[in-house]
Amino acid sequence: MAVATAFVCPFDGAVSSAELVDVVRPFAAAGVAAVYLADTIGRAGPRQVTEAVAAVRAAFPELPLGLHLHDTYGRALANAWAGLLQGVALFDSAVGGIGGCPFAPGAAGNVATEDLVELMHSCGLPTGIDLDRVDEANEVLSAELGRRLDTVTGRARRSSRRAAEAVGAR
Repeated sequence: MAVATAFVCPFDGAVSSAELVDVVRPFAAAGVAAVYLADTIGRAGPRQVTEAVAAVRAAFPELPLGLHLHDTYGRALANAWAGLLQGVALFDSAVGGIGGCPFAPGAAGNVATEDLVELMHSCGLPTGIDLDRVDEANEVLSAELGRRLDTVTGRARRSSRRAAEAVGAR
């Protein structure tokens, strides 16, 4: 189950932690398997994510929490890190960072799978995700959409491969 605009609403602004806990309460009482807190319009910051996750965790300590993050202001990875520090282990992401929000014009796509997985791997956190396979999925999706789905990790990995090929060609 996901709570859309869990941090910032495009109509009402910032969502307080108390309001968020009140929204989650009936779902927790109904026994949902997990609740994903969604930064639907990509406006949350790490402090807000930290406070919101801590409040929901305090109210419902046994409820698994996840994050669904958009990267409108370039904070999705920082917000993921804030969630990780609060014990969040479930994350939505999208290859190449595709996606958006139909009721929030200008909202960017989802956190890129490549970037999120690279962050976790760089911290020694196993994901079970093979970045080479994600690169392949990105290429297929890019071809299908007719545009390169450019991510920070994708650019770095392509650059590293070109450098390795250049050294190997010598």
